[in-house]
Amino acid sequence: MSALGIPRHIATLDPRNVEHILKSNFESYIKGPEFHASLSDLFGNGIFNANGEDWKYQRKTASHVFNVKNFRDHFTDVFVEEIDYMSKHIWDKAAENTEVVDFHDIMFKFTLDSFILLGFGVQLNALASKKKVPFAVAFDEAQKTTFQRFVNPVWTVTERLSRLVMPWRPSMNDHLHVVDQFACQVIEKRRVEMAQNIEFRDLLSRFMHARNAQGELLNNDELRDIVLNFVIAGRDTTAQALSWTFYMLLCHPRIEEKLLQEISTVPDQVMHDSPALYSVVKDLKYAHAVFYEVLRLYPSVPLNQKYALQDDIWPDGTHIKKGDYVLWCPYAQGRCEKVWGQDAQEFRPERWLDEQGELRRESQGQWPAFHAGPRVCLGQNLATLEALIAIVFLLKRYKFSLVSGQDITYQVSLTLPMLHGMKVMLRFILVQNRQGKTRLAKWYVPYEDEEKVKLKGEVHRLVAPRDQKHQSNFVEYRNYKIVYRRYAGLFFCVCVDANDNELSYLEAIHFFVEVLDAFFGNVCELDLVFNFYKVKKNIVLNA
Repeated sequence: MSALGIPRHIATLDPRNVEHILKSNFESYIKGPEFHASLSDLFGNGIFNANGEDWKYQRKTASHVFNVKNFRDHFTDVFVEEIDYMSKHIWDKAAENTEVVDFHDIMFKFTLDSFILLGFGVQLNALASKKKVPFAVAFDEAQKTTFQRFVNPVWTVTERLSRLVMPWRPSMNDHLHVVDQFACQVIEKRRVEMAQNIEFRDLLSRFMHARNAQGELLNNDELRDIVLNFVIAGRDTTAQALSWTFYMLLCHPRIEEKLLQEISTVPDQVMHDSPALYSVVKDLKYAHAVFYEVLRLYPSVPLNQKYALQDDIWPDGTHIKKGDYVLWCPYAQGRCEKVWGQDAQEFRPERWLDEQGELRRESQGQWPAFHAGPRVCLGQNLATLEALIAIVFLLKRYKFSLVSGQDITYQVSLTLPMLHGMKVMLRFILVQNRQGKTRLAKWYVPYEDEEKVKLKGEVHRLVAPRDQKHQSNFVEYRNYKIVYRRYAGLFFCVCVDANDNELSYLEAIHFFVEVLDAFFGNVCELDLVFNFYKVKKNIVLNA
């Protein structure tokens, strides 16, 4: 298509053409003038915008960061640290108080904190702040304006008009000033710290030792562009992928249950052991399949384009002229029956597993979720790692449910955010204590009031009368699993009335000790932790 002097734009869904553009004939297609004009203010000359030698140098330098050792140790540490904070200060409180939470918003804060820490080596604390963080606000607004420029060929005119009509609104330059000031302050502080031989493992510090394509040490602008491109790439795409993953799981209980079965095989003792957790997570076949299937239907970059440097003929016979823009649409491609078969519209993670249950990958032309060819996303394994670690932690701890009456749909953007967010409610499933001990963990099930009243008596009748003759090593009762003899993981609730005094709580604890003593002998040798949670009009006691 072409109009009003705008160059021809030719779109394709054919995997052969996509692979030809991105891989087979890579040198003939670059990020063109449209891309640079609309994105350069925010992206600068970072890896997204760069071509030629600048791009090759940045990619080569960044590739040294994305190695197994960093994935296994540093990256996993950061993700677990941020997830623990998010769980304690947001999800736990929401579960205890039956609060509605915008899952999408929390994921954006989680990934922003994570990637700012990995990129700049500083704590942004977006999750911790009750007020909006200035950098986060400016960063978001600058990205929105960047997209508007990308789709509006006369954006220079409309932005001037907007400033005249609404002079009180912050401009793109205002937002960029906040972003640039943040980056500059971090960089200058890091130069001082490195002069004092203080070591850091973040991306910024690694690039401060590197030289550009001209053999010179990088200046502040170059460092800013490189690290911000990394943050933009990781933050938005991972947050959106996690949001769409949980949305699809909540809409497909069978798949959620199957994923939970796999996640339940992850030993509790590895959850805060980064090398062990990395090793376990990378072998979760079904979890990978779920994540890949989400990216098929909800790719983080739904539409992409390149600029033809010379005439070309695609595999399907389409003639391309020098100066044409070529587009491919992973969002439409993922739903195309000619590409994925008659079940293209279905959410079916099993398509990513072979007959032996091993992961299978489609060609990059058919599934360009992480781009393809020489410019394939360097951080694809990092994004997958963060997403899977978050999925494992959240599904092991909480049961999420969608708030009814929502319209969950996407926002038209460079990436694929949710237009109105995603409101959820949640309850506890299994939460490790902060020391990583797993013999006793807390279990909370929000039964209706009548169920809570009956629970104490039912559990007592089940457990207390059992004698040595009838003991077995494992008792399963409703949602509770009781393992005993040499060690145990107890999932146990007793409810007392909220109007009762402290003596009632003590009586409930003594009741627990009596019941447990019948099975475990000397209870004093066990680590018993009792927690109280206010649920509606009752208090739930967890041991």
